[in-house]
Amino acid sequence: MEPEEVFEKAGAGDDRCVAFVKQGISYLAKILIHPTAVSSLGELWARAAVGPLRGQVVLLTGVAFPGSLALVTLLTLRQQHAAGRVTGADEQGDPILRFDIRA
Repeated sequence: MEPEEVFEKAGAGDDRCVAFVKQGISYLAKILIHPTAVSSLGELWARAAVGPLRGQVVLLTGVAFPGSLALVTLLTLRQQHAAGRVTGADEQGDPILRFDIRA
């Protein structure tokens, strides 16, 4: 399966993953350049710290969360084919089962 096919089939889950990844990249860029550029790894950890949480924990969580969403999206990608309801021949024209409000 080509990467483009994976993203097309992932649907809305992919959109949410992309949003989290963009947010993470923006946060990391902010830490790296504001108010001045980071000059050492120790400074990066200090800037990333949130309250009592060390910077390593904060950044690891920031990578693990969208990474886990992407993993779940990819693992459940093939299951989406079975999500649709299979209708019998007698149910084809039933407006209630098709949620047809015009009937």
